[in-house]
Amino acid sequence: MKLHIATEGFDLTPETREIIDKKFSPKLVKYFKRYPEDTVTARILIKKRTRWGFRVRCDLDIPGQNLHAEEVHRELEYALVALAKELSRSLQKHKEKSLNK
Repeated sequence: MKLHIATEGFDLTPETREIIDKKFSPKLVKYFKRYPEDTVTARILIKKRTRWGFRVRCDLDIPGQNLHAEEVHRELEYALVALAKELSRSLQKHKEKSLNK
């Protein structure tokens, strides 16, 4: 899976990158075993909001479908975990639909 990370309003720190590598990526990689590694692309945009918290968006391009998810939370780690859960549910539905065909 190709992973592109962009930020607005703050700098991408090694701690943020570590959170993405440990809490976000492993939850999604298991759904991409049947695709070649270079065909799946995830674009993550992390935006610091003006009042409080973070807005995290992810556009996931897989062969045959594009998925989009967005989460807002006060803490970045929780926003990333919630985003990964939302994308996992969407990928599970996509997997079940493709197996039923």
